[in-house]
Amino acid sequence: MYDVKVRLWQRFNAEGNGRVAYDPLEATADKFDLFAGWLLGDPELGLRGRSTDKDLNGFRSAINRYLADAGCGRPLRDDVEIGRTIKVYRQLMMKSKAARGQESDLHRVPCPEVVFLFLLEMAEQMSARDDVVIWVAVFVLQLLGWFRGVTMSGMQPGDVVLTPAGQLLVTVRRMKGRLDMATTPGLMSLPPAAAGSARWRLYRIMRRAYAISPTWYCAVAKAGLSGVKVVTGEDAAATFLTTKLRELTAPLKRTLPKGAVIASHSWREMAAVACFHARYDSLRCACHGFWKDVNTMWTSYIRPYKEVFPYSAFLAEVFDFLRAV
Repeated sequence: MYDVKVRLWQRFNAEGNGRVAYDPLEATADKFDLFAGWLLGDPELGLRGRSTDKDLNGFRSAINRYLADAGCGRPLRDDVEIGRTIKVYRQLMMKSKAARGQESDLHRVPCPEVVFLFLLEMAEQMSARDDVVIWVAVFVLQLLGWFRGVTMSGMQPGDVVLTPAGQLLVTVRRMKGRLDMATTPGLMSLPPAAAGSARWRLYRIMRRAYAISPTWYCAVAKAGLSGVKVVTGEDAAATFLTTKLRELTAPLKRTLPKGAVIASHSWREMAAVACFHARYDSLRCACHGFWKDVNTMWTSYIRPYKEVFPYSAFLAEVFDFLRAV
């Protein structure tokens, strides 16, 4: 989460050079490079690392947001020098994990489209169990909203409405790095869908879920996540949803190509990349995904995966409301 990354940044600054603390509201490329070394540590010198997260770009985004909230702008730009630090940090972190006998890289790519279509077709069957329909509807909502697991865990009764006119309205109370949403929720509105269209099929699954339980979208919040085991910095709701997703798609797993990853967070990546390939409006996409900065969407969700995730006619139809107008 962003608050974990910011706390590490604050600790780094509090320690400073061992004699004098640094100013946490001052960030430069050189200081960011020092911070990367502090996170990595040096086992040969007996210096323990502070993080196992390979994605230094996530720290860059968190620090920029922290500084922006303090009125100091976003000084850590996506330039050559910082890009080199991020690349070298990842390589050293992978080397360190391999030395410890751990999997050095998860090869995380967006879920193949076939995974979502498998879920959709499963829930469209009249014989589908009620619990299957509800969980597929939860994943449908997660895809439509580009939501992380933490957002799904914050749903409350009345937060998701399909109006008689066919609009989907969603109140967003939890968002990574957006503590303000607890008191000032975000609002999302998706337009009606043409009969028989891809988005219409998704709305139909949600209507079936409403017929089973009016608060189906609270399934994650009701599940109780205290027993979910996660490593430091991971979100329990995301881990829970990934486990549920893999349970539902178990029959499909053996047919997927090597390197494909089935994970709930992949919906956010998959949707962002799909809209990029469909050449939809980047500002509207960033707004839909609740990114404050278009560059964050590009550097963390699109650029790493745009070559590995192909154009999807189905997803282009689902998100056709994000076209430039």
